[in-house]
Formats: sequence, structure tokens, C-alpha cells
Amino acid sequence: MRQRRLSSRLRWSPMSAGRSFGTVRRAAPSARTRIVAALLVATLALGATPAAAQWTTIAPGVEYAEFSEAGPNRAYVVRVTRGAPGVALDTMIAQGTLSAGRETVSGMVARHDDALTWWGRAWGGRYEILAAVNGSFFDLTTGVPEGGMVVGGTYAKRFPQMGGGSGMVWKLDGSAFLGGCVTHPDDRNYVTWADGTTQTIDDLNGPRGDGALVLYTIHRAADTGTSGGGIEIDVALDMPLLIRPQPSAVEGRIVAVRDGSGSTPVLFDHVILSAAGGAADVARAHARVGDTVRITQELRNYARSCADPQAGDWTNAFAALNAWPPIVENGAIPCPDGGSSFCSNVAWTSTYRPRTATALNDSYFYLVVVDGDGMGGMVGMNLRQLAEFCVNRLGATWAANHDGGGSSTIWVDGSIRNRPSDGGERAVANGLFVARVLPPDFSTTLGTDDTVETTGTAELRHGPGTQFPVRTTLTAGQAGIVRAHPANGALARGHHWWLCEFSGTPGWIAEDSLRRAGGPGPDADADADADADADAGADADVPAETPVDGNVPEGDALPEGGIWIYREDGCGCRATGRTPAGGLLATLALLGLFAAPAAVRHGRRDARTRRAKEDA
Repeated sequence: MRQRRLSSRLRWSPMSAGRSFGTVRRAAPSARTRIVAALLVATLALGATPAAAQWTTIAPGVEYAEFSEAGPNRAYVVRVTRGAPGVALDTMIAQGTLSAGRETVSGMVARHDDALTWWGRAWGGRYEILAAVNGSFFDLTTGVPEGGMVVGGTYAKRFPQMGGGSGMVWKLDGSAFLGGCVTHPDDRNYVTWADGTTQTIDDLNGPRGDGALVLYTIHRAADTGTSGGGIEIDVALDMPLLIRPQPSAVEGRIVAVRDGSGSTPVLFDHVILSAAGGAADVARAHARVGDTVRITQELRNYARSCADPQAGDWTNAFAALNAWPPIVENGAIPCPDGGSSFCSNVAWTSTYRPRTATALNDSYFYLVVVDGDGMGGMVGMNLRQLAEFCVNRLGATWAANHDGGGSSTIWVDGSIRNRPSDGGERAVANGLFVARVLPPDFSTTLGTDDTVETTGTAELRHGPGTQFPVRTTLTAGQAGIVRAHPANGALARGHHWWLCEFSGTPGWIAEDSLRRAGGPGPDADADADADADADAGADADVPAETPVDGNVPEGDALPEGGIWIYREDGCGCRATGRTPAGGLLATLALLGLFAAPAAVRHGRRDARTRRAKEDA
């Protein structure tokens, strides 16, 4: 992960919290000091008006503040301006898979920072994580989170049918809402084969029962984990597995059909359609390599009672995880005085614990953590107090409770800010983070169908980044070929990545592990060219950093200093062209809501970038 410049203010960390201070001798406080302290605690307990919090800007559109509340309690809050350009929310899974156990919030942040994202409807941007909190309740034995998840646009784990609640939902257009009780109608969740036949999807990343069709993504594990006896169809998608109701769909191309085999490996942007029994017979009759398939998914949103439809369109949901219960609904607290069966849980009135919540209003999205269990003298809050804090102090109109107690953790700008009640970070199942989306940085050192060979022992991974599992380890001098992919050459996790195939096995490999067959490594050429360009004043060809948006019509020109636009699909996913000054081929990924400088797609590494990395 990149080195961060941390502020000079003293910050608590779980490492320091675990040290013993029992041998330090301090002078006993005077009687006057004890009286003043007692009066202060009593005043807070009686509900004196808390002082206004001071918001500190972490990045444009993202702020942080700490609140001292009656109890005594301390709350830690990140607020995100809705619609802030270049800012995204996403979820993260412990160990990167739904079947691998638990991980601390800071550990998940370390793995996801600088990772590639599809935010803005194109591969190329990278996350610079600014803040994160823990997520859903989970099974303490397996680490599997309760409820569903949407991760980076992919619907990775289904929310329970009519389960009562779902959680906060962040969409591709930057809008957000509190999801309610949901259902997945069979006739609205299906695969359409090339001949027009449809087949119902029975589950996502769950066990494959007899007669079922289950979709598997990289979020379950590196492979499907199924036994033989069915059929598994490998589909390369055009985009993440978004929730797209009919008549829309996510499209993909069948690249392999494995009949009678199980445990099929899953690449990061593929899905495996796995069927058994009668469902396998249907899939077997219609699936052919090279065919285009369409995947349609729909969630219907209901109020908490699961009886009445509720506003909330899950189409193009980009990030979501289970949060329960909802504690603020349309500006009202559902349990102001108790009474209903929903409000009878002691958590509403008499259980004071550390808490984590997400909240929103028309202007902001909030991440909230409250200390408790005596850490630092803090009492903690019951759910009603947490709801009142969100309404009265933050102005939230919607809010939901996350896993709390020792799980409650907030990470901001490089450190844990609260005091987890376990004395240090607890390993949890998942989390939610806020990130700045960095402009794409592509290399064109290699190209589609280039023959390459490894410069030494190298790892072929399931996706473009070191956070993805290793598919196989290659030996020095092993020959392969570059396959076409829109993310080829993208910078992520400190390397430029290429989709290559070695001995029939496709996967992602770092550029610095490759060279063209029979030639020197690409880094040697790039570094030499970069030095020559720097000496020759090559920066004169780089276009000015002109902000652009994702809505430039085909053929239109950007403002002075920009580049000519070529629209591949009408959504602003990619633009290529030459600078008006001429000479340098430039490419950028236009990120939907992301107004940012154009990113130069380069064949020669920028000498300033290379030297900055060396200096760091």
C-alpha cells in the first residue's frame, strides 16, 4: 500500500492500547480536581448540550469529526458529500472471499487500497481509501456475513428472501437509499441463452443443490467448490454482475463449457453458471462456446414489515451490505417509546454497547462508530440513543445499525480512531469504505496477441492486482500470449497488469514479470525512453489537466488542452485521441460522476512518476 503522510496529532492505535501502563506512578488528584471531574461527569449524564463538532477535511467531499456526547460517550463520524466528484463507496470482504474467514478492518483496507475499480462504468480507476468501518453481523465460526452483499457492482451474496431488512445501498449514479425487505422473483432473475431460452437463477455463490442453477463469482473463492456430475459454463462479462432488471441485462460471452467437472476456477470479471440435475440438462442443451448470454436480476423492495412496497430501486447498485435493524426511517425513529414486537428487543432500551451505523440525508452519507464497554470511560449507546444521535446531531433521515460491540471499528486516513472494546481490532467478516478514485494510468508497452515470456518466476493471478489469488506459478522463460481486455495495461497495486494465456491457462500477470519473446524486459525499454524523454523536455506534449465529465458526445472536442473523444458505447466509458498540440497518443477512462484530469495512456513511462517512486 502506498505510504501515507499522517498528521502529527497523537492518534490511538490498538497496538499502543495493548501495552501495560500499570508501572507508571502518578500523583494522586487533589480533592478539588476530583470534585470538578465528578461535576463534569454528572453534567454530561444529565444531558447537557454537547459542543458543536469540528469537521476536518480528509479529501474534497470527505470530512471527519469526533463528538463528545452525554453518557459519557464518544462518537467518530465520517461524512461524504453526495455527488462529490471522484469519491466512491464500496464494500470489502474479509480475506477477499466469502468462504475464507475473518479479517481486521485495517487488514481489509490494506488489501483494497490502490485496487482497480469499475466505478464510473470503466476499468482503470484505482481506490485511494480514505475511511472505513466494519460491516455486517456474521457467523463467529465460519466468518460468513449475515445477509447479502454488493461488491464493486457485483451482486455477490443474495439478501434473504423477505428477511426484514437489507441495508444501505450506494448506486453507480451516486444516489443512495436504505434497502428494505427484499425478494427475488423467479421470473425476474434468469439467464437468457443465445437462442432466447431463459433459465431461472436459483442462487449466487451458495451451495449448488440438485436441480439448481447457481452463479459463482470470484467473491466466493478462487473456484466454485462444486463436485463433478453437473455442468459449469465459464462466461466472460462485459461489466460487473450488476443488478439489472428486464429488459436490461449484463451480457457476457461463453469461453468454456465443462461438462461433468466441478470446482471451475473463476477469473475476477467472469461468472460460472453451474447447474446440476434437470437444470444441467437445460443448460447443456443451450450453452455453446462463443455464444452471448444475458443475465437479468431484480430485487423488489418492501417496507420492514415485508407487506407493503417501498421506494428503493436496486438497479445498478454498486455497493451494499446487510445492516439490521433500521434505526431511522424517513426522518423518524421507529421505536421512540417501544411497544411493538420490533421494538421489544433490549438493544433499543437497556443494552449499552459500542455501535457502528451508516446514515444519510439529502446532502451527506455518514459512517458512524461509538465507543463503549468502558473503553476510555465510555458507556456506549442503546439503539434509541444511536438513532437520536443520527437524527439530532447529524440530521440523518435514514440510518441502519451494523455489527457492534468489539467489532465496532473506524479507520480514517491511516489509523484506527476509536477504541475497540476488545483492546484491539477484532477480525470481522466485511466492511464498508470511502475512497477517492484516482485517474487511470495505462501502459501500452504490450498489445493484444503479443507473444511474451516471463523474466523469472512469476505469479499468474485471477485478477489484475496482488489482492487476487494466485492461479499458478510460472517458471522463467515460459511463453505466453496477451489476450484482449479493456483493463490491459492498467496500473493497480503498484504494477501494470496484462491478461495473458500460458499453456492454455488464462490469468493476470504484472508487466514487470514479462518481456516480449526474444527481447529485453519492458521495464528496461520504458525506463530508457523515459530518461530520454525527460532530457528532451517531453513534458511539452502532455495535455493540460482539463477537468472533463462523462457526457461528451461522440466526435465533440474537449476544452482547450483536452483531447478528441471517441465514444465506444455511448456511456463515456473510454476516450482516445491525440492532443491538439499533436504527437502524443493519449487515452483516458471517463468515470461517470468523476470530473478529473485526463489520464495519459502511455507507451513510455513518465520519468517524473518513475523517479517519485524511487524517491519514496
